[in-house]
Amino acid sequence: VDASVADLVEKISRYGFELIQLHGKETVEYIKELRTALIDSSEAELKIIKVFSIKDEFDFSVLQPYEDQVDYFLFDTKGKLPGGNGYTFNWDVLKNYPSTKPYFLSGGIGLNEIRKIKEFRESPASKYCYAIDVNSKFEIEPGLKNLDELEKLKYELQH
Repeated sequence: VDASVADLVEKISRYGFELIQLHGKETVEYIKELRTALIDSSEAELKIIKVFSIKDEFDFSVLQPYEDQVDYFLFDTKGKLPGGNGYTFNWDVLKNYPSTKPYFLSGGIGLNEIRKIKEFRESPASKYCYAIDVNSKFEIEPGLKNLDELEKLKYELQH
């Protein structure tokens, strides 16, 4: 969240990340600076996800300046924290998604949302949904996931 470009590039190079999620107040100018730094450090293939928080409504016009700068959008629940708030937003908001940029659906997704996810995947709103991002509902403790529950989610969504 809101790391300096130099710090981010150093971590990307050190750990060999292929994809990063920008979960702060990163501007288009910041992302342009990051892209330039990534090219200079031979990390130009890295994919960038820019996160936007949603509650009951969302002004999709804020996405437009980012269209050519990021590879994916991620829609998360607006809460006190920049992520990991543990509850879902109103996915009906995505019916008005004006872009063809693929996006990740995030925010409080757990085993209790399986039916809701299946219904969402059948709706026109999911047309550009590239992935479902899960985290806090599957944590035993910060950074440690319950693999059995993740396997159950995967199985349920495939059947």
